[in-house]
Amino acid sequence: MSSLCIYPQEESTSFLKPIADKFQELGYDVYDGSTGDEEYARTILDSIPGYDNIVFLGHGSSEALSGTGLTPFIKGEKVGLLQGKRLFLLSCNSKEFISSYSLTDAIGFDIIPTGETDLYTILDQDYSYFENVPDDKDLEWFRAAIVRIIINSFSDGDMDNMIMLYNRVKMYTNLERYACIRECKELNYRDILKMLFDFKDCMVYNRG
Repeated sequence: MSSLCIYPQEESTSFLKPIADKFQELGYDVYDGSTGDEEYARTILDSIPGYDNIVFLGHGSSEALSGTGLTPFIKGEKVGLLQGKRLFLLSCNSKEFISSYSLTDAIGFDIIPTGETDLYTILDQDYSYFENVPDDKDLEWFRAAIVRIIINSFSDGDMDNMIMLYNRVKMYTNLERYACIRECKELNYRDILKMLFDFKDCMVYNRG
């Protein structure tokens, strides 16, 4: 099965680079340049039909997967390129994106709070969500945990069995929660635990 990782160049998601590097090691083709370059963006889109498995690492919304500069990259009629593919979409609101476009064999997520903007979005929805608003050190630990979860989940198997991948993400998230209890006593660990719980609990797999 042929596999593609789309990782638009964006400073706020630079922490995901070890995941993209891992996919390259696993034999995935990886596009990690700027989608602000129209020719490069077109090359990515034109390549999608030739792959069975698509991984997206970056920002997103219920309507689009975002490219460089947070501009919509895969939206509207372009989403048709993803139909019939196995999809792993590591981006905020990708579960709503999957639902909006009725994508199947797809794994998506809710808000993944890896930066201040995400925290503000959560607080705007539920001001009491956090016991104490996470600071930079808390977010750094959470981001590193997400990277470990995804790398470990894909190191143990590919996308041929999506339900097993879904369950591996849950398992490795639980292991990171145990690690947080052991290692994060000097941090705002209760809220890190809550963010990790919601990362897995709000993840969806739409079998179709």
